[in-house]
Formats: sequence, structure tokens, C-alpha cells
Amino acid sequence: MEPILFEPFYRPQIWGGRRLATLLKKLLPAAGQFGESWEISGHPLHVSVVAEGALAGTSLADLWQWHAAEIWGRRRPIPQAFPWLIKFLDCEDYLSVQVHPNDTTAARFCPGERGKNEAWVVLHAEPEARLYTGLRSGVDATSLRQALEEGTVERCLHGFRPRRGDCVYLRAGTVHAAGGGVLLAEIQQPSDATLRLFDWNRVGPDGKPRPLHLEAALASVNWGAGSVTPRHDDFIQSQHALLLECPHFQIHRIYLAAGESASLADFRGAMSVWVVIQGQATLRTSHDCYACSLGTTLLLPAACEAEDWRCDGREGATLLGYGPPMPSTSQAS
Repeated sequence: MEPILFEPFYRPQIWGGRRLATLLKKLLPAAGQFGESWEISGHPLHVSVVAEGALAGTSLADLWQWHAAEIWGRRRPIPQAFPWLIKFLDCEDYLSVQVHPNDTTAARFCPGERGKNEAWVVLHAEPEARLYTGLRSGVDATSLRQALEEGTVERCLHGFRPRRGDCVYLRAGTVHAAGGGVLLAEIQQPSDATLRLFDWNRVGPDGKPRPLHLEAALASVNWGAGSVTPRHDDFIQSQHALLLECPHFQIHRIYLAAGESASLADFRGAMSVWVVIQGQATLRTSHDCYACSLGTTLLLPAACEAEDWRCDGREGATLLGYGPPMPSTSQAS
């Protein structure tokens, strides 16, 4: 199979901005605040459609039904549906202080959804941007509830100023938020289950406060998770780095100086998704070459004979690669 490019879905959000266009060259509508670009999705809210080539117009759901083994590979059990939702997030304002449920609490509070573990990689951060990733030591349900009632929830949250290259893994049940001008690459389980604890006292487009889900959110918090410290990756420190491995996915980073190439031999036999987050790069397969500009997200099926990425531009190119976890890690979940 050839590499597959999908049409992105741009989702307006009250906390969004225009960085998807200015920093990632996304073709946003002329007006509006856009917080999310869904790059590859099998979620019912939006099912991705192939953008070009022989499969143009085919939905991801149909692709998976007909070609799951060729796309995913035969080394691991094949998921019933595409196992990830891949996005960019532009948090100009702040996400609500929120929590995602696990499979058990999702079945209870968000019927039709599943649990949601996710990871962020910081692509850009303004000086005043903040990430909140987990609760401070000693915070329990009583103290968090009191802080929410008093409007002082920030004192309960572990917060830090993000840097380009930070990678954060947010397990289901982790209280979190982000904002102040931060651009994120995100991979998550295919769920849209979000339970809001606090929304910074703002109102929605209808002039009314957005709904909170206090009791469901508190019941979904993993009180033993604590705070989450980012792994920081200097994008040009080494050519290839493994940023994260969890039971649901891996995140790799490849940096290419001008004229350099990086072999994809280690990724053969399994599906991977590659995102160009700096510069431009060319994918070479046994049959053709594919030029990928900044912001491109490309799915490489397991059956694709991909050989290497090459940087043809004068500036360096950086790519994030998402892949299945190692079998031992996946079984550990």
C-alpha cells in the first residue's frame, strides 16, 4: 500500500486561536478561533477521509474494514477500529480544568465513549504559557472540591512553563489544563470524553457558562496519580529519540539536518504515522517519493515499503512518529 494522506478537520473552540494557520500553515477558514485540527480520526464525531490518490474519498472506517491487516500489520492483534485520534491543539486561551475517564468511568458517565489516555508534545509556547499536569502532593477530593468552590483551583494543580520539545503523558484520571499560547501535537485514544471541573469563569458563544461535570469528574480522578513531569527533548540533540512508550502507543522524534536521511527499517511491518513539525521532508518508498511540507500528517501502512525520510530543504526537518507499543508493553496494560 502507498502512504495515505487524510483531509484535516478543523474544530472551532472557545479557547482556540489562529496558530494552526500561522505556525503550521493549515488552511483555516478566514475567520474564527480554531483549537483543534483532527489529522486522523475514526471517532464518530468526525471520520477522516482520504485526501488524494487512488483511495481519495474513502473513509478511514471503510479503509479499516477492508484493509486493516495491511494497514496495522500482522505482528500484533488487529484492533477493531483505528486505535488513535491524532490532533494538533492551539491553546490561545486556557482549556478547562478537566479530566478524562478510564474505560470504567467512561461507561458510567459518558455512554458510547471509551477511556482516554493521551500525550502532548509542545511545538511552540509563548513566554506566559502554562501546562497543568496533575495534582500537587496532598490534594484530595475534599481539598479540590473546596478550591473549586472558592475559585482557587490553581493552587491544587502542578503547573509549569512549557518549552518546545516537552513531552507529557496524561493517563486517564489525570487533572489537566493548558493555555496562554501553546501549540501541541497530540495523540490519544479515540475518545471525546472530557469532564470539566472548572472553566475559568468564562462564558460560551451563547453568553452562558459552559456546563461543568463536577461529580462525574471528581469520581473519575485518579487520586494516586500525582503530578506529571515532562520529558524534555532538544530537537537537534540527536537524530532519533524515543520520547514515550506506553500501553497504547509510542512517540518517536527524528531530526534531519539539511541533506540528511533517516532509515525507516526499524518501523517496517507495523503501521506508523508521521507528522512534519519543522521544515519539510521527503519520504522515499520502493516505488515513489512523497514531498511533505510543514504540518503534514502521513499514515504509513505496514504494507508500505517505506525506505527513509530525507531533508531536502536548507533548514533542518523534524518529524514525530507515532507507532504501536512493543508487545510486552501493550500486554502489561
